[in-house]
Amino acid sequence: ILKVDNLFTDKLNNYEKTIKSYNQKLIRNDYNNVDSSHNLINIHIEKEFADLFDTILNYSKVFLKEIGYDNLNNIKINNSWFNISKKNDYLQKHIHKGSLISGAFYIKSGKNDTIDFFDNNDMIMDPERCTELSTTAFSFNCIPGRLLLFKSSLEHGTPKQTSKEKIVISFNISI
Repeated sequence: ILKVDNLFTDKLNNYEKTIKSYNQKLIRNDYNNVDSSHNLINIHIEKEFADLFDTILNYSKVFLKEIGYDNLNNIKINNSWFNISKKNDYLQKHIHKGSLISGAFYIKSGKNDTIDFFDNNDMIMDPERCTELSTTAFSFNCIPGRLLLFKSSLEHGTPKQTSKEKIVISFNISI
């Protein structure tokens, strides 16, 4: 997982206002127990977010290079959306099919909000003790201005939220 902090912190309030200005009905269901624009709005094509997504593509190239991809001429954002979640909202464990890497950029969150990742690559022999390198579950705090990039096949979800509101932009990228 690639983690980059303090991105566009001077624009977070504007991003929040823009996201909240969309009048389209958002989706909420048992799988997405958050208010989501998924499959309704591709936020990466909106001009207000052009600089953000240019930066995301640049970090995506770095991440893809690190995991072994060299031909990055045709890297593209497949889709993007935002989620607005409130107290007790959560996301079920899931993966993002049809893309190579996925990511999240946090606009607003509480200090205890996290995203959890679950690595199902079982080791042939269990270690005597679990370390940072052998753990199969780990979390990151959802800090405003934080970008997380990860393999789309990595299971992830969010526990019940304790803060009043969290806003995140999510996306999928392919070559």
